[in-house]
This record gives sequence, C-alpha cells and structure tokens, in this order.
Amino acid sequence: EAPSEANDDAADARSTADSVQTESLFFLGEMQAAVEKSEKQILELHKIVQSRNVKLAQMTAEVRALKVAVRQLEQNEKEAEGRLETLNKSHAEEVESARGEVEGQSVMLEMENKQLRE
Repeated sequence: EAPSEANDDAADARSTADSVQTESLFFLGEMQAAVEKSEKQILELHKIVQSRNVKLAQMTAEVRALKVAVRQLEQNEKEAEGRLETLNKSHAEEVESARGEVEGQSVMLEMENKQLRE
C-alpha cells in the first residue's frame, strides 16, 4: 500500500509540476507579448519625439530668421529716421534762407516804393 501511495503522491506531484509549468509558460508568453507591445510603443514614441524634434528645429530656425528680419527692419527704421531728420533740418534751413531772401526783397521793394513816392 505504501508504494501505491508513493506512486499516487508522485503522480500528484507530476500533475502539479505540469500545471505549474503550463501556467509559467502561459505567464511567460503573456510577458513576452507585453514586452513586444511595449517595444512597439517605445518605437512609436521615439518616432513622435523625432518628428517633434524636427518641427522644433524648423521653428527655431524660423524664429532666428524672424529675429534677423526684425533687427534689419529696426536698423532700416533707424536709418530712415536719420535721413528724415537730415531732410527736415535741410528743409528748415532752406525755408529760413528763403524767408530771409523774401524779407530782404520785401525791404528792398518798400525802399523802392518810398523812392518812387518821393
């Protein structure tokens, strides 16, 4: 009877071992599938990050170009303001000169009128 019980115990142990092995293999398969899925997600995220890095680099280049354009416009504005100021001064000088000439001619005409009246 003891050998029969030992055989039964051994059969139960084999059955339990087979069951544990089957569960372990199933769990291992699930883990491998999860790892593969995670690897795919990591690759997708890597692609997204690369795409965003490219877009960021493009936007950075555009911002730099815009900054250069703004600086150039500011420089052009300063130069134009300088030219306008020079033109305004020149115009004011010309107006003052013309005013002096007109006043001089007016005085001369008044003197001529006085002489003609006399």
